[in-house]
Amino acid sequence: MNMNQIIEILRDGGFDVSDHGAGHNMVKFSNGYEMSISYADGNYCSNRHALGPRDFGLSHNGEIAFHSPEQDFLDFYGSDGGVRGYVSADEILGIVIGIKMAFAAVK
Repeated sequence: MNMNQIIEILRDGGFDVSDHGAGHNMVKFSNGYEMSISYADGNYCSNRHALGPRDFGLSHNGEIAFHSPEQDFLDFYGSDGGVRGYVSADEILGIVIGIKMAFAAVK
């Protein structure tokens, strides 16, 4: 599965996914927290050092990070500046669905 497919699955599943340009998306959860999903030049992904025009979404992994409702960067992953890189598309989907299920269980 590639990143284009993951973003499409999330949108089709009713997730609030905003596009912030080539290879950068934000998933907003009901409590206002957001997860960034990035897979373009300079991100920790298979497209990190790619040259020339390409479809960023064909990457099979990406970089994720989390932000508070106030847009504060949440440092979950430590040494890489709070981001987690080279996360497979399947794992990203699992993380997003897991977070949504956890929020539903708390309500």
